[in-house]
Amino acid sequence: MLKKLIEKYLNGNNKIIFTDKDSSYNRLELRERVNSYKNIIKKKKIQNRHLRGFAIYLDRDIDYFALILACWLSNIFYLPFSKNINKRDLNYQLKASGVNYFVFKKNNTIHFKKLNPNKIIKRNLSYLIFTSGSTGEKKGVKITVDNFTSYIKSLKRKFNGNFKAKSILINGEISFDIVNADIAFALLYDCEICITEDSKNLLSFFEILENRKVESIYAVPSMWENICFFTATQGKKYNFIKQINSGGEIFTYQLYKKIKQIAPRAKIFNFYGPTEFTINSTCCELIVKKSIKNKLLDESLNFTIGKPLPGVKIKILENGELLLSGKQHMQGYINSKYNYNYINGRKYYPTGDIVKQDKNKNIFFLGRLKDYVKHKGYRLNLQNISNTISNEISSTVIVKIINNSLIAFIKKRKKKLILEQIKQKLAKKLDFNELPNNYVFLNEFPKLTNGKIDINKLKI
Repeated sequence: MLKKLIEKYLNGNNKIIFTDKDSSYNRLELRERVNSYKNIIKKKKIQNRHLRGFAIYLDRDIDYFALILACWLSNIFYLPFSKNINKRDLNYQLKASGVNYFVFKKNNTIHFKKLNPNKIIKRNLSYLIFTSGSTGEKKGVKITVDNFTSYIKSLKRKFNGNFKAKSILINGEISFDIVNADIAFALLYDCEICITEDSKNLLSFFEILENRKVESIYAVPSMWENICFFTATQGKKYNFIKQINSGGEIFTYQLYKKIKQIAPRAKIFNFYGPTEFTINSTCCELIVKKSIKNKLLDESLNFTIGKPLPGVKIKILENGELLLSGKQHMQGYINSKYNYNYINGRKYYPTGDIVKQDKNKNIFFLGRLKDYVKHKGYRLNLQNISNTISNEISSTVIVKIINNSLIAFIKKRKKKLILEQIKQKLAKKLDFNELPNNYVFLNEFPKLTNGKIDINKLKI
């Protein structure tokens, strides 16, 4: 299915199909670029019959995308690198992955450096992504062609032709699977792909958004907060945006209202899924008309992560942990073992996420298992405390324990936040043992390369 989708995508009518920081390219130009990389791969395979993968370290442009498609058409996997990866991680991932060639650009020329992997990946992988773990070595997640194809089929059944956008803006970090979520939509619905120069460059984002009138965007909630803030200061609205996708963090009602202010005609979808289960596992269209008491919202005014995508099975354990089963389940880690769960003969991936499910089968994210901590004799849910404070003051909040003290990190707002008023509000909402000992106000939160907040860098 994947090859057929790519071939259909490359052989459609000759319209503008890809835009990067420098240029726009029509379908013929993209097809020629992909075919040239296919020929290079073919020649490399003559030299090494065990060729299985390319590590790609290029700019965010047409060559990066064309090489991904060429890899898939040539039955090999790719390992993506972003330009801001440090040398230690790059060398470790090259060694651990078993890729055969390292693709990079020097003096405006693309080079293919042959490697001598100490392992051979025998099964048909689609891509290999190293997770953004904060402790120890990062784990290489093996996603097969069958895994990725299963995700595409789930997406097709979920939207059933109701994806109306004809262009997609990739702003996520190139080394994470949010990019493949965009590629899946593009292949299914014949969309032009636009990609920003840098995942953190808002000027590049808005330049391509406005020049190409991009109709679909996928970004994490913290990125949407920045987009909404920037747009509000400019007094702009984007009526041409048809679909907005989000995931990776909690999606609040406050954020929903902000997005609707800047993109009033857009449908908004909240996705959830770990990298280990091929991009996304659940989804929900967020619809709020007249009342905030909509059943898609919990008591903290956080949106549901929806219901399982077609083909995905779930199990919720007594402690609230969410388990996932289905054909999107990764092949495994390339450099580490993990303990999956077998229940009634079915294999489940343990997400480590705590959820609850209402009578309508909507799933609500509560936090990570690791968010439940013992503090001064009490069992606390740090994510729940963060959510409560955030909803009370309409600002991003992260609560963590530092030196046995409960610290609330708060993003500053344009309207000044008064600490005493915050404390008075929280005294009515939180138990005494949940009240922070200290409050730290930040202009910006530190971010991981995937756009999520880097909690480990929050210090006092």
